[in-house]
Amino acid sequence: MKAALEKMGTEKVAAANARYPAHFRYTNWGANVEAFLSRPSAEWLADLWASDIPAQAVMPMGVLYEDEQTLQNGYVISVDDPELGKTLQPGPPLLITPPLQVKNASPRLNDGLDAIAGWSARTGVSKRDTGEAPLQGLKVVDFGNYLAGPLTTMLLADLGADVIKVESLAGDPMRQSEAAFLGCQRGKRSLAVDLKNPASRLIVQRLAAWADVVHHNLRMNAAVRLSLGADDLLKINPRLIYAHVNAYGSVGPRKDWPGYDQLFQALSGWEIEGAGMGNPPTWHRFGMMDHQAALASLYGVVLALLHREETNKGGIVNASILGSAFFTTSEMVKRSDGSLTPVAHLNGDQTAVSPDRGIRQCTDGWIAIVAKDRVVESLNLDFAHMTVEEATQRLRNVGGLTAPVRLDQGRAFFEDDRIRDLGLIAGFEHRVYGHLEQPGGFLRLNGLPGRYDLPPPVIGEHSREVLAALGFQDDQIAEWLANGVVAA
Repeated sequence: MKAALEKMGTEKVAAANARYPAHFRYTNWGANVEAFLSRPSAEWLADLWASDIPAQAVMPMGVLYEDEQTLQNGYVISVDDPELGKTLQPGPPLLITPPLQVKNASPRLNDGLDAIAGWSARTGVSKRDTGEAPLQGLKVVDFGNYLAGPLTTMLLADLGADVIKVESLAGDPMRQSEAAFLGCQRGKRSLAVDLKNPASRLIVQRLAAWADVVHHNLRMNAAVRLSLGADDLLKINPRLIYAHVNAYGSVGPRKDWPGYDQLFQALSGWEIEGAGMGNPPTWHRFGMMDHQAALASLYGVVLALLHREETNKGGIVNASILGSAFFTTSEMVKRSDGSLTPVAHLNGDQTAVSPDRGIRQCTDGWIAIVAKDRVVESLNLDFAHMTVEEATQRLRNVGGLTAPVRLDQGRAFFEDDRIRDLGLIAGFEHRVYGHLEQPGGFLRLNGLPGRYDLPPPVIGEHSREVLAALGFQDDQIAEWLANGVVAA
């Protein structure tokens, strides 16, 4: 890039920057855009990868069936389908011990009703009987940064877990984007520690001995250098669940590569599919694949905890953004002849995948519709001359599903009394912002709402409290604070 900008020269760089809106973080945004156009993508990718810079080509959906990482991590599974025959399909996006297994293919309509009728309810006292949050008493240490790791532990906290967020003295790097940071950190206590300082080893050892779950999304080679590898921590606590979210999976040649959300939007095909037919790829908003990876890791942690109840042994859970992104393409199955099952594609104006599934503009707003095949055509609906209410009524009369498209949902969400009544808002007093509210209620188990008693923490807000609870004396804590091992 440096060579490309030098070749352009100062005047052309300035002119290129002027052709594009200024970017708050990149002074040569426009010149960078034009420089990328000067060389083939394969050359850029080779240079970026050689420099350990996260990057991916935008690929069509389905190419991950042939990807070395998806194959080596077991994300591609073989399924004998009763209609399609032998197929390849996206498998579970995580590795766990004992391994997950595919029980059977997708059933035909009404298959298995006899077996379902014979199921018996599980007996025993549930959390619902006690009134406790489902994961009350679970102890979690979160060494993660950004989104894919910390979102998992926030969801554990919502369900009642006691979560300690361990971050550097400068804080989680995503604190630079405060709104994004706040969205995945509630329910945690912050302990700020310089993990590169050898004096921090004793703190890490106490945390591992205390925890039921250690969770992070650090690159594994960096975690091992910090003595945060699975072997290090399971020696301290054999009953520990060690959970890791990485970019490309835990095995294979790219297992230690850096990666982030948008790369896997590109690699899985969604940047092409989301653009609409005939359009260049589109850059979706940040987070969609990180969210999937966080949910996969949450699923794996809960399975590992259930397994520990039966065996009294800890275990390792590995989820990845790659596996989770591939899992979102499950509607596209690979047949034995190498062909892919067809999927509905978004049209060029990005409004529909068929006449009966999409969004339509009415006289007073937009409406989303899902109807039976050719219903819209048979009713001869002219949405452009109908109100949202009129269109809604017509479609619902024939069994269609509709919803208004919210164009300004942010403030409206918090002002909707129905949303509050459903417990879908988390509110608390924040040290900096005062009264802070967020979308909540992502999960509800046994009818119990989420637990929202701790706002997202400021850096080191709970350092003294956590260290004291781990058994360290005041003079030891004061020494660490004075020597820059800990911040509070």
